[in-house]
Amino acid sequence: MATRKATAKKQTSAKDVAPATRVKPLPPTLHDLRRIARIIVTATCMGELEQIFDLYSEGIESEEIGSGQIFRGIAAVEKKIAAWAKQHPEAVYNPVNMWCDGQTITIEWEITLKSKGRKGILRELAIYELREGKIIRERFYYDPAALA
Repeated sequence: MATRKATAKKQTSAKDVAPATRVKPLPPTLHDLRRIARIIVTATCMGELEQIFDLYSEGIESEEIGSGQIFRGIAAVEKKIAAWAKQHPEAVYNPVNMWCDGQTITIEWEITLKSKGRKGILRELAIYELREGKIIRERFYYDPAALA
């Protein structure tokens, strides 16, 4: 009876695998999306928006549909958020609805603003698109007249 000599199997690394056969990262699960959405809602309601910065990708694009402004990159978004907080220090955020599906989180907000001795409500729809667990794009839909 002949015996075969055992040979050590070669370890395969990601570099050895053809690009077409590499496993792509899985999209976030519904559980992941809801966890991220809860972080956004909690940080916003507590006025601790710096907690959201870790959720952004380096190339984040933030679009204010109501004003037509687009901010690109974390530094630009941080500056935008700081300006908003300075302009509306007494804003009160109420999350009305939240939807999560695919790689998108949508949050409907009612934001109570106090300006020049008067109080108003800004209704806003915030949409966050994710890739590989990071927010790559966010869009905010609202009526800019509510800010006047």
